[in-house]
Amino acid sequence: MISIFNKVKFVSLNTKLMVFGFFCLITLGVSLLYDFRSTVEINDVSLWLRKAGELRWRLPSNICGFPGTLNAVTGDAKNGNYAARLRPLRDLKARQMSEELFNRWNALKSAPPDEKAVREFDGALDAFTSYMLADYGQKLAALYRFKLYMAVFFYLMVILAIVQARAMVTRPLLKIIEAVRKVSRGDFHTRINLRCKDEIGELCRYFNVMTDALDSSFNDMEVLASFPEKNPSPITGLQMHEGRLLITYINPAAQALINADNLDRADLIPPQLNEIIETLLSEDKDSTLCEIAIKDKIFIQYVHVLKDRKTIRIFSYDITRRKQMEDRLKEYADNLEQKIKERTKELEDAKLMAEAASRTKSGFLANMSHELRTPLNSVIGFSQVLVDKLYGELNAQQEQYVNNILNSGNHLLALINDVLDLSRIEAGKIELETSIFSVGQLINTSVAMFRERAMAKRVRLSAEIQAEAAINVDGDERRLKQVLYNLLSNAIKFTPEGGTVKTAAMAVAHSAAPDQRFIEIAVEDTGIGIREEDIERLFMEFTQLDSSYTKKYEGAGLGLALSKKLIELHGGTIGVTSVFGKGSRFYFTIPICG
Repeated sequence: MISIFNKVKFVSLNTKLMVFGFFCLITLGVSLLYDFRSTVEINDVSLWLRKAGELRWRLPSNICGFPGTLNAVTGDAKNGNYAARLRPLRDLKARQMSEELFNRWNALKSAPPDEKAVREFDGALDAFTSYMLADYGQKLAALYRFKLYMAVFFYLMVILAIVQARAMVTRPLLKIIEAVRKVSRGDFHTRINLRCKDEIGELCRYFNVMTDALDSSFNDMEVLASFPEKNPSPITGLQMHEGRLLITYINPAAQALINADNLDRADLIPPQLNEIIETLLSEDKDSTLCEIAIKDKIFIQYVHVLKDRKTIRIFSYDITRRKQMEDRLKEYADNLEQKIKERTKELEDAKLMAEAASRTKSGFLANMSHELRTPLNSVIGFSQVLVDKLYGELNAQQEQYVNNILNSGNHLLALINDVLDLSRIEAGKIELETSIFSVGQLINTSVAMFRERAMAKRVRLSAEIQAEAAINVDGDERRLKQVLYNLLSNAIKFTPEGGTVKTAAMAVAHSAAPDQRFIEIAVEDTGIGIREEDIERLFMEFTQLDSSYTKKYEGAGLGLALSKKLIELHGGTIGVTSVFGKGSRFYFTIPICG
């Protein structure tokens, strides 16, 4: 049965034992079930045999009670008597014989006394009793035969298990033990030839791989040891004589080393090597590796003491170039670390200088913006007076020129204000004037300011405020309105006629601060959109994405940069998602305090 596993690539011993045990358990269960059923049937037959005996006993001695007994036997044969643990007769012939016996008795009672009928009834009763006795004997013999067969079967299974255990475990283990003994005695040609497809087979396979490697290694060592003249490494043979080390042999490689470096033979045994050999001999060790300097060269030496404890062989390998490279690498690493420190210091100094220059620039821009606003306000004021015609009528061309002056002045004033605000933020001189205000009122007021401009461009302007966002927040309402103005102005500016601009507010949560709630205000348009590679430059100062935009759309590229800094002062974030040619969605968040 277990031999079928030899056709499989790998089957664990545990699996084989489990299958064998499962087979034995099934066989044992079947045998127990058959034994139980046979015992129950034999018990039933014995009870029926007793009933038949009662009929034989009651016929001559108690003829009066015989009809009741026969009637009960016949009824029990059909239906059973579970109170007496008597099941119905399963044997069809026995049941027919009991019914025939009952019928003959009824015929005997109804007819006049007839000796022949009595003898026939008595013969039928004997036949019923004899049949039940014979059936009992057959079933009992069958049970004994089954028990004998099962005993023989389990005996054979035990023998088979022992044989298989010897074949699968004991014999392979004995072979492995014998192979290990041979290897321990130095026989590295030992191999184990087993075709097992289990753990023992894997162990044998890797044992053979190990002995192959050992055999190859020792063959190489024997070749080098047997032919020192051909060994490329310097080999020195020493002999301990009266407490002194004497050189007894040097191979051609060692002689070439002596000739090339003008060495003496005694130079091959420096004091350090002498101390190492004495330590080996005193501590009863066989070999060691050490690093020895001979003149201006460095060697790795394998020192081996032979069994006589007097002969020493030294195998040397020149590592001078490797040590020089290691020293250079270490020097380079030290210099690199110093250069990194110097470069880091230069970068820090450059950063400080850049920050100082930025602060100087911001201060200069703030001062210049303030100086520019004074005369510009005069230009705007007098232009407004002329437009209002307070000092007389203007012809059409004059009115056009004055409107151009007024519009350009207002645009320049807005630009100067943005520059001034940006400079003050960078210089750290701007402070938020916080107050409690309504988010809904902020959005509705801002949208109302741009409704006329949107209608003039035929752009549909709408606002949507979720219920959870229609609350009061703490912040600088004027600065947040300035941010929203910038976003709405850009959205209307870059949305073609017939497009839509939608402003929405909702409550959100950030993954970076899950316990903090934020209000997100978004401006979404169906404008020209932004290329993905240009998004990272959106919030840079004095930056427009394309020179063609500068020609078609006015602006200096300060609005988004200023908006970003104002939102960050509030502890929020600003961002954008866009699909080029389909539209953009600018959004910013501010924290909900309390």
